[in-house]
Amino acid sequence: MINPTPDTLELGAVYKPDWDERLIRVIAFDNNVVMYDVWWPGVEGWGLGKLTGKVAYYRISTQLLLARASYVRTDEYSELEFKTNRPDLPFSFSQSTALNWYDQVPENIERLAHIFEVCGEGAGAACAPCLGTAQVYVSPFGPKGSSKPAILIKADDGNAFTVAELLWNAWQLQLPNLRETRLTDGVGLYRLGLQKQIPSYYIWGAKSRLEEASSNAT
Repeated sequence: MINPTPDTLELGAVYKPDWDERLIRVIAFDNNVVMYDVWWPGVEGWGLGKLTGKVAYYRISTQLLLARASYVRTDEYSELEFKTNRPDLPFSFSQSTALNWYDQVPENIERLAHIFEVCGEGAGAACAPCLGTAQVYVSPFGPKGSSKPAILIKADDGNAFTVAELLWNAWQLQLPNLRETRLTDGVGLYRLGLQKQIPSYYIWGAKSRLEEASSNAT
């Protein structure tokens, strides 16, 4: 069987990687990143089978998965899995190279909204109008780069977050954790996993941690 292409990736697809004896299963994906679950032989089940508690998805670049894993089968991706994992949500959100957490604190949410309305001038490519979930956990980073406990944020309209709204809330969480040493360039939020069956994101720069690691490796 030939290796799949990005066009044939699908939710629930199971692959055999060349770096591990365990099978992996696609939880969510886009053109750049695949988030996946791992089969645990000791318990004869997928690690995320119960979808409870705090979950951080395994992730790998789409290109690397397609180069180093072989398609095995597709295990049905249930309606409950879709509702809980929310693979339809963007992996990155509120990205901007025109801002940074350290010395460009916006005066108010209206200023943030203006920056993302112009979508250009260094604002970055992630100019999506909203994040389609009523609540989300957001994890800031500490002074040395470690992840801090995530905090639940609820959308003002009870339905979805605008870019500016989520970024403004993220700023309030991140500010107390900043010190003189700059760990990031730009701003952005990135999909982490689940917490109490609610989507979670982590705060970082204009590039995700995975993107930065990939850049440093080349």
